[in-house]
Amino acid sequence: MYDDLLMNLKVLYVEDDEDTREELVYFLKKRVGKIIVAKDGQEGYEKFIESKPDIVITDSRMPRMNGIEMSMKIREINKETSIIVTTAFSDVETVLKAIDMGIDKYILKPIDVDELLRAMKDSAFKLFKNKDTNIVLGDYLVSDMNEKKDLEKEIQNQLAQFLKNKVGKGPKFVRSLIKSNLIEIEAHDTITKYELALLENRKNERLVSFVRETFYSNFKIEIELLIETIVGAKCKLESVDIDLALNKDNLIIQIDH
Repeated sequence: MYDDLLMNLKVLYVEDDEDTREELVYFLKKRVGKIIVAKDGQEGYEKFIESKPDIVITDSRMPRMNGIEMSMKIREINKETSIIVTTAFSDVETVLKAIDMGIDKYILKPIDVDELLRAMKDSAFKLFKNKDTNIVLGDYLVSDMNEKKDLEKEIQNQLAQFLKNKVGKGPKFVRSLIKSNLIEIEAHDTITKYELALLENRKNERLVSFVRETFYSNFKIEIELLIETIVGAKCKLESVDIDLALNKDNLIIQIDH
């Protein structure tokens, strides 16, 4: 149903050591959309201009132009591309200084591929989550609007049924909207007959609001698990706002990556 988030990425890998380069290229080819390879910083910079990758992975020490120099030149023309530097322990101090100038992450050699994948996923999440047309669900990217609408409809149906089962009265209708890494949910006409009776006295408004907020607090984990099952990613019920005037419950759910 979803594409792997990393498979939407174009990655430039710059490394002068042939054995290291071939080994990591073999690993990355199976995990990213496209891999571009360069043998030193000068060639890496030229290929960056040509291919405009999403992520650059580069060694720090190389002939002609080292990885730090190349990264600084990239940052002069591009602030968005993520740059990950692989380095020997002896070069860490130099790389740390470069972080202040735009390096996103450094990884010590020999490269821990799990650590590298985590860094790449973090970069991918930051890249995609700010684009209005993209939704990041865990490790996956949803960019098809029909798929997005299907997820929203399923959230609406499942939450309406959940509320009916727990309260005995389902909402008149539920609206949900997935935006970047947030899900906004509106449950309309949720006030029960008992709560309506209480609201005949305006002094009870705080009491009714408290009761409804307590309901969502008590079933917080179940609601999170319900949404997680639908979207396939870890979710957190971030906030609940009870609008008694409009007879509407507003939920904000955070999608974690």
